[in-house]
Amino acid sequence: MKSNIFLMVVWVGVFNISFASAAEEDFYGWQSFTLAGDMRKVSPRLDKVRWNVMSQTRLGNNHKDLTEYLLFAQVGYQLSDSLSLWLGYTHDWLTPRNKQEYQEHRSYQDLLWDRSIGPGLLRLRTRFEQRFKQAVNNSDLAWRIRQMIEYRWSLPFLSKTSLVVSEEPFFLLNNSSWGQAGTSENRVSAMLDFKLDQHTHLGLGYLNQYIFRTDQDNQVNHTLLVNMAFNF
Repeated sequence: MKSNIFLMVVWVGVFNISFASAAEEDFYGWQSFTLAGDMRKVSPRLDKVRWNVMSQTRLGNNHKDLTEYLLFAQVGYQLSDSLSLWLGYTHDWLTPRNKQEYQEHRSYQDLLWDRSIGPGLLRLRTRFEQRFKQAVNNSDLAWRIRQMIEYRWSLPFLSKTSLVVSEEPFFLLNNSSWGQAGTSENRVSAMLDFKLDQHTHLGLGYLNQYIFRTDQDNQVNHTLLVNMAFNF
């Protein structure tokens, strides 16, 4: 199973890169800061309630310009050992190249399933999003679904270090100013996660973001990932 997961992610990564010659390319940097925990300190009855907040900056145009800043907040409930349900909200400030700045409001619902397989942990996340632009004469609602598959493998030859690989396609469910219904994006990533202490993790990795566009060439973003996470 482990080898099948790695082969699948590698195949999708090659698939993304194979189309790069027919697409515009850019180099990005995503820097994230995350706080996460549960509510058991508030009340023992709330030990199955989880929370998570994250701040993320995205630098584009060959890692020179701030193109996006996002704030995430979500709360979840552990339905079983392997299944959890989450509700979240994202506020997104965007500064696209050669386009007008705007803000996005995004609510979403996550269904997460985790299972230990082989030497690592397999995670499936289904995310259903509702997106709304804060812009004059441009307030239609877009519906999007994202399906992520992730595998986390604790490396036996590096203490407190895990390799995390993931694949996530995006699908628009309706026609709107965000685009036409259909596949809109695909993300493939590989990251090393370092456990610095009991509560702190540092992630360093690469993400290939392939964006499908109907009115111009597709876009490929080669992205350096830096994630700092604190768990309470």
